Amino acid sequence: MPSILFINRVYPPESGATGRVLEYAAVGMVKDGWEVTVLTTAGERNRSGRSVQDGVKIIRIASLFSKESFILRSLGYAVMLPSLLWRALQLPRPDVVVTMTDPPMSVVIGPVLKFFRGSGLIHWAQDL
Repeated sequence: MPSILFINRVYPPESGATGRVLEYAAVGMVKDGWEVTVLTTAGERNRSGRSVQDGVKIIRIASLFSKESFILRSLGYAVMLPSLLWRALQLPRPDVVVTMTDPPMSVVIGPVLKFFRGSGLIHWAQDL
């Protein structure tokens, strides 16, 4: 069974357009026989940890992200990127890694994972 890891800041029930589009793609890929894992942040409605939703394995990590100010948002992104990378390196090697637009600099995580894990790499840019 082919495996894929998506990395995005949000995933339902957390709100966000990238998370909603990702949910549709992830559930569809599960139906097509893929092993799908989503690495995301806990956000406001969830706690960190693991769950399975419609066959999609979801791993949520703690986050300091806040939309209250530019400084807090920037700090949240700065801490989030290494946290996502560190957690992704601890997971079983997926066949494909898909980094998404949120957080904006997640594009830098992909090549590191490709180098260390040998996975295929896609950056799915939705916010152009």
